[in-house]
Amino acid sequence: MSELMPIVYLSVVSFFAWIVSTLAGGGSPFILIPLVNLLMGANAVPPVITIGMFFGNAHRVLLFWRDIDWVLTAWYAPGAIAGAIFAVGIGVGIALSTLNPTPRTVDAIRLDNLAPSRDFCNNYGASAMVMSSRVYVTLNPFNVFISQAEPVPGCVVLPNNWNLLLQKNVIKEADIRQCKDRMNTFGFTGDLEKSPNVDCIYESKDATEKFTNGVPTAPSPSPQQ
Repeated sequence: MSELMPIVYLSVVSFFAWIVSTLAGGGSPFILIPLVNLLMGANAVPPVITIGMFFGNAHRVLLFWRDIDWVLTAWYAPGAIAGAIFAVGIGVGIALSTLNPTPRTVDAIRLDNLAPSRDFCNNYGASAMVMSSRVYVTLNPFNVFISQAEPVPGCVVLPNNWNLLLQKNVIKEADIRQCKDRMNTFGFTGDLEKSPNVDCIYESKDATEKFTNGVPTAPSPSPQQ
């Protein structure tokens, strides 16, 4: 999909959504939220919808200026202003905690922001922490030494999006055949446009259960046949 196509789709649907919203007095977010999430990822939903509602509400104020009941507005405004200030405070707090976390803080939002090729990863895969270490084995005496693992941001690509990696020339058809036979999907570190490290990876059910304390998780989609 061209980079411009999501903008075109969003513009067309937004136009009709705001017409419906203007006639009905609201409802456009119910139309736009699923589309924005599909085209741009979950992180884009709050800013896109908020900006859209800001301009949409301003346009309705101008359009229906003569029909505004100012007495009713006077009763409504204090609560609306207080609620808006409260919502803005929550938003600012979340933004500050996301942009300025403690050195050891890792959460899903920060991981999404740090993911390599962020837009691609958030739309077609899942951000991940990638930890690699080296194992040293001595035979006389027999010992095993492991280097300290250094986490780096990475991305796990959903199996039904392998063709996008193929289009970017970071994997080959032979890689896809081999990965289908032996593993689950592909993961990568580094920018897709600048020689990324791409690995064929499998989903470890045992490790997932340990991390989630036995809470069952939804299975990953199987590769397309």
